[in-house]
Amino acid sequence: MRPEPGSDVYNLPLSVYPDRYMTLIRRMALDGSADELIGETVIRYDEDTDTATLGGTCLEKIVASLHLPYKVGGLESDDHMPRVMKLLREDAPVPDYHSNIFHWYFGFISTNYFMITILAGVLSRLDMFQSFIRLAAYDSDKIITRSLSEVVAHELRSSMSPDGYGMDPSGGATLPLYQRGVLLPEIGGIKPDDLEYVFGLIWSDRKGFVQLLSSNTFYAYGWSSVFCLIFKIFEKRKASTTAEQWTQLWYLLYRYRLFAPLADETLAQVLCGEIETRTRFREFAGLGEIDGPADEEDARMVIRGYIKKMTRPGAEFPTQVTPVQLMRVPYEAMHHMRIYELAAECAQATLPHTWVDIAVLNGRCALNAKDAKNAVDGIHMHVCQVVTQFKEILDVDAAYITPEQRSRFLHALENGDFIAVIGRALLASATCFAVKVKVDYGSARVWRDMIAEIQFVATALKKIYPPDAVSRIFRPSLSDIRKTARQNELVYLLSEPASHVYKFARDSKTALEELMLGLGIQPEKPGHMMDALQCAYNRCSAAHDALASTWGEPLVCEGCVSVAYCSRECQIKDWKSGHPIPHRATCRILLEVGVRVC
Repeated sequence: MRPEPGSDVYNLPLSVYPDRYMTLIRRMALDGSADELIGETVIRYDEDTDTATLGGTCLEKIVASLHLPYKVGGLESDDHMPRVMKLLREDAPVPDYHSNIFHWYFGFISTNYFMITILAGVLSRLDMFQSFIRLAAYDSDKIITRSLSEVVAHELRSSMSPDGYGMDPSGGATLPLYQRGVLLPEIGGIKPDDLEYVFGLIWSDRKGFVQLLSSNTFYAYGWSSVFCLIFKIFEKRKASTTAEQWTQLWYLLYRYRLFAPLADETLAQVLCGEIETRTRFREFAGLGEIDGPADEEDARMVIRGYIKKMTRPGAEFPTQVTPVQLMRVPYEAMHHMRIYELAAECAQATLPHTWVDIAVLNGRCALNAKDAKNAVDGIHMHVCQVVTQFKEILDVDAAYITPEQRSRFLHALENGDFIAVIGRALLASATCFAVKVKVDYGSARVWRDMIAEIQFVATALKKIYPPDAVSRIFRPSLSDIRKTARQNELVYLLSEPASHVYKFARDSKTALEELMLGLGIQPEKPGHMMDALQCAYNRCSAAHDALASTWGEPLVCEGCVSVAYCSRECQIKDWKSGHPIPHRATCRILLEVGVRVC
């Protein structure tokens, strides 16, 4: 019995199908181009009824005459797939025509037609993924890889939204495989020439590539392995790789570095570290030309894309700590391109997420000493890097940032409670050091670096604001910094003088005292309670040293049950929606991730 055309079951022995497929390809080549065969409609005329009906395309008729199913599942066995691929590559009657035939042919017999070609089909459907990878593994000439790369380059251009900041749902395919990076690594037998070919495609369309990465956080995941493969190829050919190629690779990797925290952070650090090392040793001729003023539009696009992404309602991120990892993205781009008009907008968009990150990292401290140390190092790295970016903006030459832009940026820092974030990071660090973390050289160095960066920010603020204004700016962090100093004092008093912990606490004591002096923080009086709290409203009209021990009855925050107010008036003001970052918003974010930071 002959199977119906379109059947998913191979009723004939599998050995007969490769020859029939080859017959189909020859018919396609002899009858004309694949485009015409696909597009030409066959009209069936019935003399008895004198009616004409559409009978499908010429290609459909050919497939039906050969009794071929639409699905290629039966040919995925190791015995038959190599033969099919061999026939497709070597036995096509027209030289250099087999690739075009391959597109249409496999597109037609794939499940549900897959948008005419398997390439568009694989990019828009996931249920053929394994079959496609199995098929591509035998594609030693990389017909699939090259064709897929061409399609992706086309989709990069056709699927961008008009504003250039995201994907246009109505244009192009949804690219579920592309966003997972399924282009090269999962397909076996990748050759250096294939990677260089794809690198050339990406480089020629680098604007669209950067736009796509900035449009969705998940697009960056799979590309870490793609860049790793490309980088390895260039490393192996170091002697024959031109300075221009290295410069181009640096350009893409620098752009990729902006998205590195979204993917494999260790891999990103290795890649970018290698590139930056070569930059310092001036191995990249022409580096200044490639990242010149012509890229300002690039930087603005990346920055605005991140602002839009991080501030949209219901923003989704791969992990709970992703938002603060993204904080340094726009600042790196601004500093590198010397474009600072968006600094204030970036601060307003990124600062609210810092609380969440510190809360998550603090939560890890309760697990064990190793996790606690990693969490503290994470806090140090994130906070210290962001402070460094802020410091560079505050210290930037007047030729690149106007007084108005600098003023807006400082106002955003003040309203964003950024200094309070610093205080919380210091407190988390001191808590772990005092309780369960063995202090090593790296931790101590990062700790001191962070304090030094904070001191620089305080000095920069003092140059612009009067002393009372600086005190107001740093008021949210006073309680945490004082707690940090007390815990550090305990470590200092309880440690053995010969221990490394004692030496670390001694040095930290000096650094904290200098920091408090620089911030204008008065030392605690002996009579104050050790657990004294400040009013949580950072614009409290009372003096900044008005402590909870002097209140009649502290009012506890309804959200986190850990913050107190000196009066109902301060609580209402702190919770009202008009405040740039009210504590209510902080509590809401923290409750969503199930962690309390206060």
